[in-house]
Amino acid sequence: MDSCRNCCQGKPVQCLCSRRNSNCNCHRNQCSRHSKLIKDCICAEWSIPPSQTQTIFQSSGHEHIFATGFVRFDDGDSDYVTVRFFLNGSEIGLPINVFRDSSVAFSLTRFDRVTVECLSDGDLSEVCEGEICLNTRIAV
Repeated sequence: MDSCRNCCQGKPVQCLCSRRNSNCNCHRNQCSRHSKLIKDCICAEWSIPPSQTQTIFQSSGHEHIFATGFVRFDDGDSDYVTVRFFLNGSEIGLPINVFRDSSVAFSLTRFDRVTVECLSDGDLSEVCEGEICLNTRIAV
C-alpha cells in the first residue's frame, strides 16, 4: 500500500504513475489498486442514412473507459459528419466534425457511447459511410 500511497502523494485528483505504480489510481482523494486492466481494440464500419444519427459504439456498463482512436468518413453526399461522445446520456466534450475522405483521431476518458450524425441539407440521398477504431483500457 505504501507504493500506491506514494503515487497519490500531494495529488488529490490525479495520480503520479510509473511502471512501478502502474496500477495505482486516485479516486476521491484515496488511493486504490485495480487488480486488472482490460485492453481491447475495436473497429467497426458504419453506414448512416442522411439526416439520421446512429450509435456507433456503446459500452456494456463501463464508465471508466480510457481510449484513443479515430473516426473516418469515407463516402456520402454530406461534406462532413458530426461525432459526439456521451456518458450516462449526457454529451461530454465538444462535437467533432469529420470531413469526407478524412479522419479525426482522439484520446478521451469517461464515456460510454459514441454517435455519428449524417448531415443533410434536404436533397441529399446517399448514405454516409465510414469507420471507427478504438484502443480501449478499462480498469476493473
